[in-house]
Amino acid sequence: MKKVIFIAIAALFVLAGDYAHAANTGPASQTGTVSGKVYKPGNVACADAGVELVMSKDNKLSAKTDASGSFIIAGVPAGANYTLTATKAPYKPATKTAVTVTAQKTTTVNLVLK
Repeated sequence: MKKVIFIAIAALFVLAGDYAHAANTGPASQTGTVSGKVYKPGNVACADAGVELVMSKDNKLSAKTDASGSFIIAGVPAGANYTLTATKAPYKPATKTAVTVTAQKTTTVNLVLK
């Protein structure tokens, strides 16, 4: 009887582990992160710059840089050929094309305004 109970409990742990694994392979795991820094000319960190990631005409994500010029855009669908643009008046925008985002990874892109 004890052996049957032990096997039943062991089976529950295996099933629970499979369920947890399945829960971690859903849509959230198909996203990545884009991060980096925005600089003014002369490689000076640019605070409060706007950063926009364009995945398609109707699908965009944005962020603002912090005091050190850093930004993070999380929850980006995995994909390729995205465009990242940084803007801050009075500078000209900086753009990086062909940005690729890999699921569960961070893509680092640094931009220098003109």
